[in-house]
Amino acid sequence: VADGDVPMVKNDGIISHMARRFAELIPRYDLFEINDELYFYDHDRKRRVMTGPVFRGWIEEQGVVVYGRFDGRSGMPVLESLTKSDASDVLVQPVFRRAVRKIDQEHLVRLPVVRDSGELELLPWGYDARTRSYTVPGGLEYDSEWDVAEAKRWLEKWFGAMPFADDRSKAVMVAGLLMLYVRHLPGGGGLKPGVIFEANMQGSGKSLCGKAACAIVLGKAPVSKSATKEEMNKFIEGCVESKVPVIFLDNLKGRMNSSTLDQLITSRHQTFRRMGGQQVVTLPFDAPIFVTGNDLEKDDDAWRRYLSCYLFEAGNPQDRVVKDLLDDDVIESDQWRSEALSSLWALVRTWFEKGMPKGT
Repeated sequence: VADGDVPMVKNDGIISHMARRFAELIPRYDLFEINDELYFYDHDRKRRVMTGPVFRGWIEEQGVVVYGRFDGRSGMPVLESLTKSDASDVLVQPVFRRAVRKIDQEHLVRLPVVRDSGELELLPWGYDARTRSYTVPGGLEYDSEWDVAEAKRWLEKWFGAMPFADDRSKAVMVAGLLMLYVRHLPGGGGLKPGVIFEANMQGSGKSLCGKAACAIVLGKAPVSKSATKEEMNKFIEGCVESKVPVIFLDNLKGRMNSSTLDQLITSRHQTFRRMGGQQVVTLPFDAPIFVTGNDLEKDDDAWRRYLSCYLFEAGNPQDRVVKDLLDDDVIESDQWRSEALSSLWALVRTWFEKGMPKGT
């Protein structure tokens, strides 16, 4: 179909014919497959499941003309909508499913990527075939001209007053801020350590640190509560199926001993039985895990699998005087997130210009 021509599908009553024709057209439109499910994006930039009834109207809104025959007098096609049954049947046909583009990663802001040519750039809005990622159009823009000095000043402005126990904890904080941002850089898709934002008392700022690490890229902090082992297993399975970008467990108590969480950190693929059925599936999952808590009890495995950002408050947290106060409203604001993204981009660009050195 040439650009500018009206794409047409003849409804001749034969599903295989219609499926093959829709397969020719569908790469032009934003219908995608994620973990064997079909999705589209609505007017609010939200991902929605594609069903047969929805597909009937959605494909017409894309400008595709469905017709059954031509008018004998005018020679024009006689328009008609797909039936619910035909639309549902088309969506499950192998020839159609092979043509639907697959998404491995979904983003709300443009993330950096190093191309096969060796060039560093920001992902485009929309679908990127090389990374099989989709950056939802209409997201937050940010200044890509900051230098590393501006990036450091921004970090110091907002996190300099945090009572980090040592320089390593401060470095882990910066690593946490970068973790969701660098997934398309060399090594960014590999296994990630978890991050524990820990403190000696309530009110030290550990939850804000974890929320900030999420909100820069996601726009919010998807906080999850602690649960029983059975509830945790179901929760994790849901996270894997829906490809959540991060698992954030706030205010854990006592001992860190979840084998399910440990497995997420040590394996890039998860195998489980889908809820409500007997089907066993194996799905990829590489989202980082953020945890907060006060003096959590950790075994040797936890020390090996998690980076620790420890905040030590020597006095009363309420007595601390902070010029630039970080709170939930700030970290979810467009201005703060835009400046945060400019800062992270400056750090990445400087690292790239230095030859992408590896840390110790």
